[in-house]
Amino acid sequence: MTEASKIKKEDTFTSIRSFGEAVTLAALASNQSWPTVRIPYLQSYGDRFLDIGKGDQSALAVLVQGEDRSRYEQHMIQEHASIMQEAHMLHYGNLELFDPTQFTPYIFKTTRDGSFVPDDSGKDFYAPVHFHSPPSYEPLNWNVASDPMYADVVESARRFPQEIYTAAVRDTMDMNKVPMPFRDTTKPQIQYFHAVLDQTNPTEEEEDVTIDAANVVGILTVAANLDIFTTSFLPDGVKGIMVVFHNTCNQNFTYVVNGKESTYVGPGDLHEEEFQSYQVTVDLTDHGTAVAGECLFTQSIYPTTGYRQAFKASRTPKIFAVTVAVTFILVALVFAVYDYLVNERNKKVVENAARSNAIVTQLFPGNLREQIVARKEAEMQLKKGSNKSSNFLKSFVEGKNTYSLTDTTTKPVAELFLEATVRNTVVNNTSTSGS
Repeated sequence: MTEASKIKKEDTFTSIRSFGEAVTLAALASNQSWPTVRIPYLQSYGDRFLDIGKGDQSALAVLVQGEDRSRYEQHMIQEHASIMQEAHMLHYGNLELFDPTQFTPYIFKTTRDGSFVPDDSGKDFYAPVHFHSPPSYEPLNWNVASDPMYADVVESARRFPQEIYTAAVRDTMDMNKVPMPFRDTTKPQIQYFHAVLDQTNPTEEEEDVTIDAANVVGILTVAANLDIFTTSFLPDGVKGIMVVFHNTCNQNFTYVVNGKESTYVGPGDLHEEEFQSYQVTVDLTDHGTAVAGECLFTQSIYPTTGYRQAFKASRTPKIFAVTVAVTFILVALVFAVYDYLVNERNKKVVENAARSNAIVTQLFPGNLREQIVARKEAEMQLKKGSNKSSNFLKSFVEGKNTYSLTDTTTKPVAELFLEATVRNTVVNNTSTSGS
């Protein structure tokens, strides 16, 4: 399950970065300038991302400098209807939910009673929602940076655009929170923030190209239920695994996993203390140090009493034990058979050697046996010496080879020749001229 969570985290980060790159490329292809950009088929990008990343909702907030606020608001007044019509057709396939009367024609913030009011003037920049998936009119033009919960993390994403940041989980039971124009969920959600750039990320060959706040033209926000890291990871037969999500903002959320199903238990760390030593932790962020406004998430996995009881009641331990025992028995039998066969072979070799030695002893006297053995060893030495060099003939001519044609060690053994003709040749060195 830990590896599955790590893979899911990497897939989520890859999907978010790919979504941001797609927005950048689409804007460049449209030859329009930010923030008054109209990206064709933007809804299809958002839907595709939610399908791959298993997110619940996503939004693109464009960065609007203070002096461009009026120009951006006029742009949205002119374009919102066509933008939303296209979004509804791409997402729903019809215009049944399309209602342009819900559009707010100015950059706004929310009050504690949930009403929309124009955001304060004179700010350096605004981050109004330009796009939302699934399509909804309510969040359009809402300044994400106006929410105290997200203001710092939006600023961090703008200043350090290479990372993906996570904010605290909104507590739906907190009546003192500033309402968002998004639909609330009964399950805790992790909120990701990632910068959208006015150019693609530099390649390895473009090391001299730097990306900074000046290149940031928008903030991509993605909300995903925490159970994307707990659902459909375990086999159906595995039940009773408890998962606790922690973040550096002192928030904890507990889930219990039964097979492929995951159930939200409630806020807080609710794992059983006796299983503390079995804790396995997974980091759900892509950097180690939190920036201002950020909450880094980790996932802790624990067994439960139910899991232990189910494991004991199952046949799995017995099957494992029997399998190991049978394996050891089979290995022992193989070694026993092998040892028996080797001993039998050695016994036959020893018997054959003894029989051969007895025959040789009866046929040949001791001194004759020694001569035969010595002659055989000498022949082997000569043959071995002659094979050591490919230039045997040359070395022999030069007198460097130790082989001698008159070597007495290889002379025939006379006792082996029962019948033989002996020639005695006398060489007379005296002169015969006067005889």
